[in-house]
Amino acid sequence: MGSWVEAALDHRLAPWLLALVLAGLAEWRLGRHPATRPAADRWWLGIGLWAIGSLALAAWPTSLPAASGALAALPDVAQAGLVFVLADGLHYGVHRLMHAVPWLWRIHRVHHADADYDIATALRFHPLEWLLSAAPVLVVAVWLGPTAQAMAWAFGAVVVWNVVQHMGLARIRPLECRLGPWLLTPALHREHHARTASGGTGNYGLLLAFWDRLFDTWQPPVEGTVVGVHDWRHGDDLLANLLSPVASDQAAGMTGEAPPR
Repeated sequence: MGSWVEAALDHRLAPWLLALVLAGLAEWRLGRHPATRPAADRWWLGIGLWAIGSLALAAWPTSLPAASGALAALPDVAQAGLVFVLADGLHYGVHRLMHAVPWLWRIHRVHHADADYDIATALRFHPLEWLLSAAPVLVVAVWLGPTAQAMAWAFGAVVVWNVVQHMGLARIRPLECRLGPWLLTPALHREHHARTASGGTGNYGLLLAFWDRLFDTWQPPVEGTVVGVHDWRHGDDLLANLLSPVASDQAAGMTGEAPPR
């Protein structure tokens, strides 16, 4: 079987760039929250983390068992959809652990530390988190054995929705109110990024709201939610963010402990 990682990386850049462009146009056209920091600093940090994360992903196992049984009879699109839905459920569990386990939170907080919330936030993941986020997709793939093309499409869908979910729209839109009970829209995921003690402890899912509703972690969006991490001392410097999981932080809220639950 062909390398799913190679196929994913080959198919990742185009949908990612297209999603960034379209989401950026939507933010500009519909209005977005005022920025608190220079956009260039945030984008350079995000691109740097994304590039290193892509290199880390390339080191993952490159072969999977061949599809068999009922899965082998399905077209690639159906296989990709099944992988995505099952990985969505596993993502919920992994994401909750990132907030509950202190050493995982020290990795994940690099993403939450963005005091602005827009499509640039979709790039701001520590390279270790790129691997942790890819793990649910890989687990499902090893279990089901989809084709490399199906895996590439499933992984591409994850990448695209990650961009969409971080769109920094300025206010809750009627469409989001309709989709919110079913899908984790940008407004719902922004609530997950809330800096207050009541935020950041819900809306853990990737696409489907089903998992948050099942485990009673779904939270409605609130106007004016302030995002970020208290007393973040590493700014938008690439090296400081890369080293932040092992940095000795003394400021309040920077001890590596998970946020209030």
